[in-house]
Amino acid sequence: MIFRCLTLCVVLLFCPLLVWAQNETDLLQEIESKARNVSTLDTQFTQIKTMSMFKTSMKSSGRLVFASPDKLRWEYLEPFHAGFVIDGENCHRLGADQSKVSPLQTGCTDPILRALSKRLFAWMQLDMSALKKENTVSVLSSEPLAIVLYPLNSQTSGIASMTMQFTQPDMTVEHIVIHESEGDETRIDFHETTINAPLSKGLF
Repeated sequence: MIFRCLTLCVVLLFCPLLVWAQNETDLLQEIESKARNVSTLDTQFTQIKTMSMFKTSMKSSGRLVFASPDKLRWEYLEPFHAGFVIDGENCHRLGADQSKVSPLQTGCTDPILRALSKRLFAWMQLDMSALKKENTVSVLSSEPLAIVLYPLNSQTSGIASMTMQFTQPDMTVEHIVIHESEGDETRIDFHETTINAPLSKGLF
């Protein structure tokens, strides 16, 4: 009788954890599935970077454009014009007039740039298998839906954690909060997001 009671207690104790684990797996799969259906994305963003050493914040804004599988344009429009474009194996720096002014050093063959572009596309496509190779990924909350990534090697990446919150039901990213290893924080809020719409020529 005592053994049966203890067994029941163990089942009741761990059952919620098993249900949550199953729910977490389902949610991550749903996020990835939705992301696979995104062929293009065009969004505005507002970025606030808080530097722990100086206790100050810097605000900037701009535009992010993505086309599956390997095209991305990240440009700052305020308070300065800057950014970069990735088009497959080609990377370009954006000039003050928002045009592609010069290839970045050695293009995307540079190990650092290749690692950066690989990480950006894993984030954009929410490729869980790719993300889990470099991060511990878990669901932070279901309402609102948010996931948190902990890099397996924070010293190499310079990132302690990254939280991504999604809009529902389309599962587009609403905002990202990046906590750097040295204490700085960057928050990026996305708005006016359009998915799977035709993109203007010349963006990449």
